[in-house]
Amino acid sequence: MNTKRLVRNGLGDRRVRRIKSLRTRASAQLKIGPWRRPGLDGLDVLLADAIGRRRGGTFIELGANDGLQASNTFLLEQELSWSGILIEPIPQLADEAQRNRPRATVICAAASSSSECAIIDMAYEDLTSKVEMSGSGGVSVATTTLSTVIDHVAKGRAPDLLSIDVEGHELDVIAGLDLKRHRPRWILVESDRPEQVGELLTGYVGVSQLSYHDYLFEVAE
Repeated sequence: MNTKRLVRNGLGDRRVRRIKSLRTRASAQLKIGPWRRPGLDGLDVLLADAIGRRRGGTFIELGANDGLQASNTFLLEQELSWSGILIEPIPQLADEAQRNRPRATVICAAASSSSECAIIDMAYEDLTSKVEMSGSGGVSVATTTLSTVIDHVAKGRAPDLLSIDVEGHELDVIAGLDLKRHRPRWILVESDRPEQVGELLTGYVGVSQLSYHDYLFEVAE
């Protein structure tokens, strides 16, 4: 059995997250205040603009946290009637995501390059996650692949948007996406290795750099 260690940052104080989630949901419902768009540094707004503010699309977001904190898809769901799947490996955060985003399907798992019985040991730290060598501590969670999720949860239909924010684990995650069968129209990837990401995304072109480490790819026509 393969074992990796995923150092997951960002669990933080649950009470603080609860207050922030209430503020975000209230602002979204009332359609006032900057908190209704919780993307990090306005990334959710930049993304919505980059895809033409399309309505009624579908998404899969990896690294969903509590469904609100630094979410790239909450704005799409709330303001543009999108629906989709949130993938978050930390059980506590996945539970919170289910409460914060009841319209989304939440999966508590870590996406990887295979769906074997690999286990990832997770240690809680701050806002990001990094894949390291096997070690003790944290919580063990099963892994899955993106194509497995699409086959079994999305009934084989690729989402319009795939958002990947897994802090250094993105190449392994993309390796678990069978692009011959599943081709999202847009793929947003947080990475400090955009050239390697582009090499893996056969049939895609880079269309926009939305931040210093967030890159948007679109399927080539």
